Amino acid sequence: MKTFLGKGGVRGNISVFLTADCLEIEEQFSVDIVRRRIYLDDIVMVAHSRRFGWFYLVAACMGAMLFGLAALATLIAKGELAIVVVLGVVAMLFAGVGALRLISRQDVITIFGRRKTVEIVFGFDKKQIQARFDSIVNAIREKIAAVNARIEREKPPPVAVPEPVAVPDAEPMPEATPITDAAPPVGDPMEPFFSTGPAPQSPADPWAPPRLADSPATDADSWVKPDEPPQNK
Repeated sequence: MKTFLGKGGVRGNISVFLTADCLEIEEQFSVDIVRRRIYLDDIVMVAHSRRFGWFYLVAACMGAMLFGLAALATLIAKGELAIVVVLGVVAMLFAGVGALRLISRQDVITIFGRRKTVEIVFGFDKKQIQARFDSIVNAIREKIAAVNARIEREKPPPVAVPEPVAVPDAEPMPEATPITDAAPPVGDPMEPFFSTGPAPQSPADPWAPPRLADSPATDADSWVKPDEPPQNK
């Protein structure tokens, strides 16, 4: 079901309707109509405020001043009295409308959505302001309650957590026994590198070539192959 809430905009070309799921906004232009929606669960705030409505107030003041000056000019020019009275009455009507707006002001219900905002403006008729405001707030609460109930129904069941298993206490560690005996002395690790004694003799190399018995070990020419006789010099 669609319920009419009111009109908004500077020219009053915006109509706002309340449905079960959203607010439908119809903005009428000269050749077409643009429809928008604000879903109830996307509304973050609904505010009721009062303002002067400067466009309406300035128009009333300009009309009162224009007709007042015309009446004054006619009176100075000694025109007909009937024309002066008519112009004066029209000027007073404009002035009275402006004064009434200053006293009563303009009531506005502003609906703030996550992405869109709409205003419902009430002029001199203020009987339905509180009823329209309450209907919007109650519709939002019912929608949010329905969404929360659906989330609770679709929530998965809780997972069973196993109970903790009791672990036996560990045996205490034995106490450490203090060491009283002194450690044996450790030799100098650099002693083999700085020893002044004779160097140890390495064993004979089994892979070295044989040498002649009558030649000294330092003579390089004395080394020959085993199967060749020595050469005569």
